[in-house]
Amino acid sequence: MLRWLTQFGPSLLGAVPYVRYLPSVYSLLDGLWPLWDGKRQALHDKAARPNVVRTR
Repeated sequence: MLRWLTQFGPSLLGAVPYVRYLPSVYSLLDGLWPLWDGKRQALHDKAARPNVVRTR
């Protein structure tokens, strides 16, 4: 639930005057975040704190 709210919750701000541009900026930042993150996680991934275990 927290992951979903972090990913899609800011889009609810689109209906509020004077902050309509913030959801689009957040969405862009969330999409680009894995490019420079060491674990390749987006912001909504960081909020959920998932653990990925790789097996060989």
